[in-house]
Amino acid sequence: MTKLELPWIARAAMPMFLLMVLAVALIYLFPDLVVWLPHQMRMAP
Repeated sequence: MTKLELPWIARAAMPMFLLMVLAVALIYLFPDLVVWLPHQMRMAP
């Protein structure tokens, strides 16, 4: 398939993985972030 080794691929994917973990942590700590935009759209005239 590819000549790249698995550890290299894992290191290349690590920044995106850490961003996803950060996003999940923010949603867990501040659940209101998830419903803020839909709430703003519902309140629009």
